[in-house]
Amino acid sequence: MALRDSLGGENEQNSLFGTAGIPSDQGMDQAAYTWYQRRQGRYFKRRLKFLYWSNGRQMDDHPTAENKQCPGKDVVVLMSRLMLVEFFLRYDTFTIDASTVLLGFIRDLRNCKNQK
Repeated sequence: MALRDSLGGENEQNSLFGTAGIPSDQGMDQAAYTWYQRRQGRYFKRRLKFLYWSNGRQMDDHPTAENKQCPGKDVVVLMSRLMLVEFFLRYDTFTIDASTVLLGFIRDLRNCKNQK
């Protein structure tokens, strides 16, 4: 409780772990700020050292036990590139039909022709 009071009166509903369960102005010294404004500038920098990232910041080159990054995060990128290279080596020509739908895009791969 003393830590929460020294950091500006965060209540139990607004945790230091990056999420706010139930929006509440109770106990906030700057309650007029929006969620985004409360998490930037010097108001947030006081709390940043107490914030825990779920999987690390994903910017460090070497995952460790301290930043809890997935050690295999680069394997996904490598395997995707290898699959793309294999696709281009296997097929000479291909056609992709692209269209837009309500919530995104549809890409349909057609007419893949093998090398001879």
